[in-house]
Amino acid sequence: MIKKITNREMINGISGMQQLMKKELPIRASYALMKNKNKVNSVLKNFDEISKKLTDKYVKRDENGNPLKDKKGLPKSDNQEQWNKDFEELLDIENEIDVHQISISDLQGVNLSVGQLEAINFMIKEE
Repeated sequence: MIKKITNREMINGISGMQQLMKKELPIRASYALMKNKNKVNSVLKNFDEISKKLTDKYVKRDENGNPLKDKKGLPKSDNQEQWNKDFEELLDIENEIDVHQISISDLQGVNLSVGQLEAINFMIKEE
């Protein structure tokens, strides 16, 4: 099923998906999780590339061209407000992904946290 998922949703979901892959899941759920994780990772490669371009565009550099960092180790910028605005826009871009869905019954007997269930919510078909 084709679903629209924002970059933000994919980023938030990928770590939960990776945690779930460490669990022993029913075959159908494991297969769907693997397929969807690979699809999400593929789309996130584009996100990462654009994110790096934004960093290059807005980061302050020293005389040698190295990025300057603040006390927290984050890159400094001359225009932090615009950088944040552009990054938020990037996070909110929707992607169409052909999601391999499972039913909630495919997860019967699996102990999932709310966070893990939220991470794979886009995969669960409504019955």
